[in-house]
Amino acid sequence: DMEHLLGKDNSAISVTIIDDDVNIVRYIGAVLKKMGLHINEYTDPAKALKAITEKASDIVICDLTMPEMSGLDLLKKIKQISPATDVVIVTGDADKNTAIQALKFGAFDFFEKPVDSAQLKETIKRTLRYRAVVHERDRLAEQLSVLSEQEAKKWGVGSFVGKSKQIREVIDAVRKVAASNSVSVLITGESGTGKELFARAIHAAS
Repeated sequence: DMEHLLGKDNSAISVTIIDDDVNIVRYIGAVLKKMGLHINEYTDPAKALKAITEKASDIVICDLTMPEMSGLDLLKKIKQISPATDVVIVTGDADKNTAIQALKFGAFDFFEKPVDSAQLKETIKRTLRYRAVVHERDRLAEQLSVLSEQEAKKWGVGSFVGKSKQIREVIDAVRKVAASNSVSVLITGESGTGKELFARAIHAAS
């Protein structure tokens, strides 16, 4: 996965470039196309926003200072439309304080003008690595959720067989204990009475 995201096959990763200077847009686009990324180029922030609304972009690279719309306003709107999109800011020397502010508003990173191809590549690789880590974290969380559901079905209170008053009382106690976040439980009883089963049931229901 990491190899895939760092240059083996990046065609599935979409990058939207927004800058009122068409030459900068074309230059950044040319560099990133060589990395195999799918590129969308815009000099009009409003048109770019419309396109992102219709189809979210994985990464957005946008200028901080544009006559039609400030980079900060654009950043805020992009994060509202697509929170999972990582926004990288392009900044001039006079914009460093604003660039730091942009990070507070959710920008992932920034690089400075004049655009240096090596710096640009490193910034995008860093963004791709971050996206790969987030993707892997979400995948593992999903697997854990499925395993937890399976565990709950296998060991939950619904797995107990018995209709006697005593078993119903124990199951009721398991449900009450499992509902609390701060109760320590001691299970006692003779060997073979099912202490481990009840421990698993409490764990599965918690």
